[in-house]
Amino acid sequence: MNPQQIICLFARLIVGGVLIYAGFSKAVTPGAEFAAALAAYKFLPSAFLSPVAKIWPWAELFTGTYLVFGFYTPLFARVAAGMFGVFLTVLVSALARGIDPGSCGCFGLGLSLSLGGSIALDSALLVMSFLLIYLAKKPLPFSTDAWIAKT
Repeated sequence: MNPQQIICLFARLIVGGVLIYAGFSKAVTPGAEFAAALAAYKFLPSAFLSPVAKIWPWAELFTGTYLVFGFYTPLFARVAAGMFGVFLTVLVSALARGIDPGSCGCFGLGLSLSLGGSIALDSALLVMSFLLIYLAKKPLPFSTDAWIAKT
């Protein structure tokens, strides 16, 4: 494996792993808890809180799993980048409006990050997602994409 492929492998596993952990930690807790965390940002209308709280964890799990297994990597790297873009928009908006939601709600009842910590983490994950988008043009080693390309 060349250095570019090693970078992509680690980026894929880190981004996918974080999404799986975040999605799982929210999916196993009552949806009302994540909805309350979303409400603290004062970003979404209240009618959207419950549906988003029910759907978002599963989207994270699905996207993370596809990335970890390296299946449709460029597509799901774009989905992940979109997710991190949404996260950053909400976080920076809260910061600009002087809202401190306490815990970010990123990992359900698991890991708790400050607003600044959440912005730093999501920024790093966004950069890794962009690396995957631009460097993973061909199927990468240790991926389902590579296995399918061989058949």
